[in-house]
Amino acid sequence: MELNALISHGANSMLKERCFIAADKFNTGICRQCGQIAESNVELGYTFCRLCNTSGDSIKQVDIAYTSKLLTHELAAMGIRTNFNVE
Repeated sequence: MELNALISHGANSMLKERCFIAADKFNTGICRQCGQIAESNVELGYTFCRLCNTSGDSIKQVDIAYTSKLLTHELAAMGIRTNFNVE
């Protein structure tokens, strides 16, 4: 039983590392009001949500997988809106 637990825990950690940390970690801003990906430039300190017309403290910087960002944009192109829940 412990062997199965170690195998499953190791597989989860390995997948997280390979698919998120080592491969396509992407830092972006998420609007706290609407949950949409905001425009952000970390080097210039620029963050802005076009949907809410807000900036500054209402935008939270988070790390997501780049494939999640691409999926969100693909779904938006088809008219499907996705929201991220940030604290």
